[in-house]
Amino acid sequence: IERYAQEHNIAVVMPEVAGYCFYADMKYGYPYFQYVTEEVPQVAEALFHVNKEADKRYVAGFSMGGYGAFKWAFNCPGFFKAAANLSGFSLITELFGGKEEFARKEATEKNGLVELNWGSMEELSGSDSDSKVWIDRAAEEKQELPLLFAGIGTEDFSYDYGQSFLKYCQEKGVNVHYEEMSGGHDWKVWDTMIERFMCWVKEK
Repeated sequence: IERYAQEHNIAVVMPEVAGYCFYADMKYGYPYFQYVTEEVPQVAEALFHVNKEADKRYVAGFSMGGYGAFKWAFNCPGFFKAAANLSGFSLITELFGGKEEFARKEATEKNGLVELNWGSMEELSGSDSDSKVWIDRAAEEKQELPLLFAGIGTEDFSYDYGQSFLKYCQEKGVNVHYEEMSGGHDWKVWDTMIERFMCWVKEK
């Protein structure tokens, strides 16, 4: 990322969050969405000579971070020019209700991700953390969204969930630029896709 930042003449800010927070203002934990979307930009702009115009800002992430990037982009549509979600795009209620054992456990077990972050599946569904809600709102309100980029490996465990997300976006008229390549839920894919994103958005 440091090398890509130098090549493309961009500043990169990488906030650290708990690896289970899903960028939520947690029910039992810290307000991570507020931290990332409000506190981090204020600190970055105060400490560094960075552009403050929306058309100079981009957000990107992989896996849970990809979900977080789209969550920020959809919930604060005027803040970025573009957003990239790498291997993290899904209808989150489908993901946690899905066939993977980890998803079922995290959705039902005491102290699982769903309980810690939102309280229950019922509280997650229909909230600002529900990816279907973002898409519905963007379509109904005809929001001017950032440019949206989605990339994934064809052997990724979440590939089918990603296709479901893209299909729902298409049905609602929400445009997402999509790319895929051979690979799983791994750095080979993310390293390739983040560079593709930077080149793609540079042309826009």
